[in-house]
Amino acid sequence: MKNSIKTPQRLFGLTPNTPSADQSESITFTPNDYAEVLASLLENIGTRNFFNGRVATSHDGFSSVLTATLIVYRRNQEDPHSPVSDLVPVWWDMECFVDEEEAPLTHPVGDDFSLASLRKLLIHGKLQLD
Repeated sequence: MKNSIKTPQRLFGLTPNTPSADQSESITFTPNDYAEVLASLLENIGTRNFFNGRVATSHDGFSSVLTATLIVYRRNQEDPHSPVSDLVPVWWDMECFVDEEEAPLTHPVGDDFSLASLRKLLIHGKLQLD
């Protein structure tokens, strides 16, 4: 893992101000990339009210793996089939890899992924990135 100890910025979905050593090549998440991660995450959550696991997604030119422990809130907490209304992170980490034909998922790079942005997309149904 590129960042096994979480800074407060990463814990609360903020992008760190200082780049890591691997950010000479960095991934910028688009609204479509966030939508792919969210769709895969919601599929993996299913009817549970707690998620602890990994979600791998492929994007245009890179792959990502979100590892997270999340508390899942639903519009109707009594109904496990009710739509998810919020995700509260306990812990999370996003790893991105540049797609390479010879050795996929072996070239990790920095990223600007924000769990706060993913939650905005879930809650508001749209995402406007700055």
